Amino acid sequence: LDPQLARIAEAVAAERMEVLLEPIQGLSEGRARHYEVSIRLRTADGTALEQSDFSRQAYGSGLMPRIDAARMMRAARIARRLGERGRQGSVLTATAGESLTDEEFLDAAALQPGTDGRISLVLSFTQSDVRTFTPVHSEALGSMAASGFGFALEDVTDLDMDFGGLKAMGFEFVKLDAQVFLEGLQAPGGRVPASDICRYLSEFGLAVIVGRIEDDWLLARILGFGVLLGKGTLFGGAKLVKAEVVSDRGSAAA
Repeated sequence: LDPQLARIAEAVAAERMEVLLEPIQGLSEGRARHYEVSIRLRTADGTALEQSDFSRQAYGSGLMPRIDAARMMRAARIARRLGERGRQGSVLTATAGESLTDEEFLDAAALQPGTDGRISLVLSFTQSDVRTFTPVHSEALGSMAASGFGFALEDVTDLDMDFGGLKAMGFEFVKLDAQVFLEGLQAPGGRVPASDICRYLSEFGLAVIVGRIEDDWLLARILGFGVLLGKGTLFGGAKLVKAEVVSDRGSAAA
């Protein structure tokens, strides 16, 4: 086993996972409308492994379904806490496409309702993953959607996809980084400028979330193009969640 993969596997087995929660801001009203959960792993020597790094290293190794199941259950516990406090909206969390073909991950999802009527769980899949989905993946999505899960498309680099089909499968959000959004995106009929992206995707019933909003200048530009939802360091970024909140017996508020 690759030494770095071994460190990741050991951290997952020992459940040394730190959970981070980031608000997804309603830009017009200036308050959190949704939330995003991510995790950070700690190796035996205390080294922090960020989600973007360990996901890239673990992808295709067989570790991702186990990581995703743990991440999903922690997101569900946070969603439950938020719902108990009267919050509404969705809690998003990244998921690898390969997890949709893993029995243990699907068993974990089957035990977890996707919504309690106030806060819904939304699993985010990269555009590159979704492009490889087979009927097996679609069947798994259908079962999860029936129990209340929603889905999001992330790491989007173009608009050359069947967004109507994605909406029919339960996709609700499309996530774009600010710079990618502002540069516009290629679509089958030609390039769609930033000024038209929100309108283009809203025709399919999909909401745009723009990430990496780091300053007021970026925010002003994005608002001018009709974006309603955003996240980034300007709004506080991701914050560590207390361990007792995401434990099986946690009773503290998120």
